[in-house]
Amino acid sequence: MHRHALHRVQNRAPRRFDNHVGFYLSSARVSRNEATARFKTPISPMSDVFLQMSQKVLFTACGLALALQTIVLPQVLHVTASADQAQRRKSAESGEINSTQDALAQHGETARQVADQQRGRDKWLLAQKVDVRSDAKLDESLKAFEGETLDLVVLGTGKRYVRPTLERIISRNGKVNALRLKPQGETRGKTVYLKGIVKINAGRETVYESTVERATAAQLRGKRARELYEKKIEESQDRMRKRDITWWPRLSAEEHAAEVEQLQKFVAEVRTAFPALETTQTHEFIVATDIPSRQIGQYVKSLDKMHDMLCDLYGIPRGEPLWKGKCLVVAFLRQEDFHAFEARFMKADLRGAHGVCHQRSDGRVVMACYRGDDALAFAHMLVHETSHGFNHRWISPARLPSWLNEGIAEWIGTKIVPQCKQVPLKQAHAVEFMKANRTLGSDFFADGPHDKIEAIQYGMASLLVMFLEKRDRKKFAHFVRGIKEGQSVEESLRDAYNESLDELVSNFGQFIRVPLRR
Repeated sequence: MHRHALHRVQNRAPRRFDNHVGFYLSSARVSRNEATARFKTPISPMSDVFLQMSQKVLFTACGLALALQTIVLPQVLHVTASADQAQRRKSAESGEINSTQDALAQHGETARQVADQQRGRDKWLLAQKVDVRSDAKLDESLKAFEGETLDLVVLGTGKRYVRPTLERIISRNGKVNALRLKPQGETRGKTVYLKGIVKINAGRETVYESTVERATAAQLRGKRARELYEKKIEESQDRMRKRDITWWPRLSAEEHAAEVEQLQKFVAEVRTAFPALETTQTHEFIVATDIPSRQIGQYVKSLDKMHDMLCDLYGIPRGEPLWKGKCLVVAFLRQEDFHAFEARFMKADLRGAHGVCHQRSDGRVVMACYRGDDALAFAHMLVHETSHGFNHRWISPARLPSWLNEGIAEWIGTKIVPQCKQVPLKQAHAVEFMKANRTLGSDFFADGPHDKIEAIQYGMASLLVMFLEKRDRKKFAHFVRGIKEGQSVEESLRDAYNESLDELVSNFGQFIRVPLRR
């Protein structure tokens, strides 16, 4: 302690606590006699004990600080650096990067730091040994899809971009180096390195596929998931073969393109009678409509959502081909035009109907409807009817019973368009009917080719589907799959839920708090 500081301490009132504090701060080791002489204050034996304890605490703290500086801190810095390097390797491996401007906005880093990081990713990627199929013709194959929607892009991390838009191809030294993609439903694009991409599907065929010598855990998981899906398909076909059920064949890229071309020719023919029709396409749908473009966009999005939700329910990987070509939707503003189209081109008299889904035996699906005055009712109906076509195209042409088919359509329609209150109203009326009659109706479970549920039973069907799906989503998908593979409702119900139809009705009655019988 400096001389003037010691002087100030000496001039204070002789309080032992202050003296002790001043003492162990000013010197690391002072004898008892020296302390007494310096402060002119005798040190008691108890104070001496306190003094020694304070010195030990101080020395221990200094030792810990030294150990932290020499041993622990370098380890922490090493772990931090390793984590940073691992994160960079993961980003490079995934192939996904943001632009320099995006990185600056998100992380506040300097342009130089971002450039260094990107150079590090480049070096790591160049160090990978990759066996690439179709690399020589990749630029030529992708040029046709620039500005268009790709089927699927799978990254090395296992991440899947389903139906992304290919905004731009980035080349280096005459070879494809990266792709600028805009994921479906997003407004901003992403730059994805080619070396981080495992697979690209476009035009219903694989245009690029790479095999990394040392596969990542995510790649292995993705590969196992794909193998498991293919195995399930084979097992399903074996069961159908034993039951003499024919499954829908997989289309080649050429067959798919030919089917889409046939649908486009049909639309061109329809336009000769309805010239106001304009055509828009998504990855799964062709929509021909005279509804203004500023209105139809939200309805088209609801179709894609329905498609993805049913894929998730049934365990179909998103982006997997389902339709024969695509699903054609013909939507009119006026009811009269809808009826005229049905009569002339579909040979059907559907006066009084809002929409219909034509499911041909060859697998083609055409849905037709008119908008009407209720936008929410139209949105719900669009999803409802098109879901019939999805169920028709899944696995096989085997029919679902009317109650299940309509129940799924009502359920998915409410999921996609929750603002529409038609289904809750139908369900409320159905509950009142069941309370009064203690039954679903004698023909509710009829599954003949021409059997259809009554209007009051639509609410029962949607409630029953909701009940089954809430009990166990996987079991519900298994139940529907069993019927599509040729099992009866009773057989598939027993296989999936281990219960009979009578037990199902009883349990459903407990769910809605109404005693029921078949």
